[in-house]
Amino acid sequence: ILAALGVYALAVESSAINTGFPYGNFVYNDVLGQKILGLTPWTVAFAWPPIILISYWLSRKLFRRSVHVLAASAVFAMTIDLVLDPAAVALGFWQWDTPGLFYEVPLVNFAGWLLTGLVGAAILHVFLCDKKLHPSYAYSGLAIVWFWIWVNVFLLHAIPAAIGVILVTVSLKLLSK
Repeated sequence: ILAALGVYALAVESSAINTGFPYGNFVYNDVLGQKILGLTPWTVAFAWPPIILISYWLSRKLFRRSVHVLAASAVFAMTIDLVLDPAAVALGFWQWDTPGLFYEVPLVNFAGWLLTGLVGAAILHVFLCDKKLHPSYAYSGLAIVWFWIWVNVFLLHAIPAAIGVILVTVSLKLLSK
């Protein structure tokens, strides 16, 4: 499952770099490591899946119907990106050809996360829809959000930090159930 998500992440990110779809026109800087085919850092295959895992886990805790789980997963993934991207852009991990209004991140990027989060959740759902999910599905994603909250605090990005605090609070509340 993780390999499928990692390959999917590399394919989606590489597509975005080549075509602008689905995140808009952007490029990775050299900070995240060697790029596969000169496009996408190999580390993306490991950084992207935890976002989908926690999004799917949270959605499964909140909803039973598949359509609701998939839709909520997409929204959670996009919401996590609202926390992550402003800080990553400020740190120079990647940049868009045309910076957007939300901490230099264009709105098309967030629409792209709704789409790719939906597909990522569907990949998970194929394998896991009938299985009970252990809370460990949420841990790595929760750690990622926590990390980016503090980067945003350091950068004085109040809105992404606040969104992250809400996400962590919801996650911890659901983990305690």
